[in-house]
Amino acid sequence: INKRGENVDEKIKKLDAELARYKEQIKKTRPGPAQEAVKARAMRVLKQKR
Repeated sequence: INKRGENVDEKIKKLDAELARYKEQIKKTRPGPAQEAVKARAMRVLKQKR
């Protein structure tokens, strides 16, 4: 049971790092199709995290 919890924590950390990267990209890109694509990727990661 402990091993599984560690794996889950590891995955969550990875997804958090990915989300932080997408957040930075969203700030840098201009509003438009490019920003929407990054937002869609970020939403996909959020759904995985859940």
